[in-house]
Amino acid sequence: MKPIITAIAIVFILVGITYEKPKVKAEGSSNWHIRFYTIPKEGSEILPVAQRRKSGKASWYGFESCTNPKCLQANGKPLSQGDDGMACSSAFRLGERVRLYYHGKSIVLTCSDTGGFGIYNRLFDLHKWNFERLEVLSRGVITVEWEKL
Repeated sequence: MKPIITAIAIVFILVGITYEKPKVKAEGSSNWHIRFYTIPKEGSEILPVAQRRKSGKASWYGFESCTNPKCLQANGKPLSQGDDGMACSSAFRLGERVRLYYHGKSIVLTCSDTGGFGIYNRLFDLHKWNFERLEVLSRGVITVEWEKL
C-alpha cells in the first residue's frame, strides 16, 4: 500500500495538482486545480512568454537601398520581392529565425542580411514588403517585440 501512495504523491507533484480551501464555495465549482509542468532540458530555463520576448527598433529597406548591382544580401542571395528575409544586428546569426510582434500582428522572418543600422539603435531592418505587413512605410521606424525561434 505504501508504494501506491508514494506513486500517487509523485504524480500529484509532477502534474501539479493542488487543493485549495475556498473562501466562498460557488455552487458547482471545484477546489482542485491542475497545472501541467514540463521538465526542462538540463541547463535550460523556462520563462513565461512575456519574459522571453524582448523589444527593439525596426526600420525598413528595399531595392533603392542596394549598394551592389545584383542587390546581394550578406547570405549571398539577391534581394527578391516577397521573401521572408530581413537584416539583423550583429546580435543574430545569418539564417536565424525571429518572430516579431507589433500591435497584435506577428511575423516570422529569417536573418538574411546585415547592415550598419545598429548605430541608430535598431535591431532589425526589414525588407520593405515585410515591414508593410506590420505597419505603413511612412511610419519609418517602429518598436517591435521579438523572440528567437
